[in-house]
Amino acid sequence: MPEKSLKHTMNVREKELARKKVLDKARERQPFNRQQVTYAESELLKASAEMSRTAKGLSEQTEFFERRKLQQLKTLLSDFVMIEMTFHAKAVELLTVAYQQISDINDKADLERLNTGLSDNEDQTNFRRKLRSPEKQPNPGMSVRSSSLASLMNPQSPTNDDDSASARKTKSPEKYGNPAMVRTGSLAALMNNSANKDEEETSESEETDEDSSEETESR
Repeated sequence: MPEKSLKHTMNVREKELARKKVLDKARERQPFNRQQVTYAESELLKASAEMSRTAKGLSEQTEFFERRKLQQLKTLLSDFVMIEMTFHAKAVELLTVAYQQISDINDKADLERLNTGLSDNEDQTNFRRKLRSPEKQPNPGMSVRSSSLASLMNPQSPTNDDDSASARKTKSPEKYGNPAMVRTGSLAALMNNSANKDEEETSESEETDEDSSEETESR
């Protein structure tokens, strides 16, 4: 739209210049021909009036365009400044908190903690001595790992082994006692077993004799 208006304005301007040239020629060639000079003057007036109207419309469009451009530029710059202000305000807030935390640092307490130890859970030993001889410090991670591996390889604890061994000794003392006593005990057991077998055989023979006598009597 602005391009068409500008093009139309240029055409009107050229038309006005052409009418002015015609009037000048008419005055030079036929200065006494009032009719032709008057016609050229009227055409020049029409072209000038049209040119003024076109120029006024073009100036209004230019002013509207400039006003809108300035408003958009103002809005854009205002938004940019607002974003920057918000960002810097947040940064100032965080920096203020950081400054307060730095101001709250107690250097005396930190020095006392350095002299006594790393943490409150540790013994009251000198931390500087720990720094001088770090190889003497035990590694809790390795000890825990070795104990866990040992527990995995030997799931039964020594106390359980002792309890099981004592229980076995109470149940079968001949297996865990003195070898001589174990040997005499085994011989006595063999003799008792043989005596029991003889008694059982005699009782069975007596029962068979009684059965046979009863059968004869019944016959």
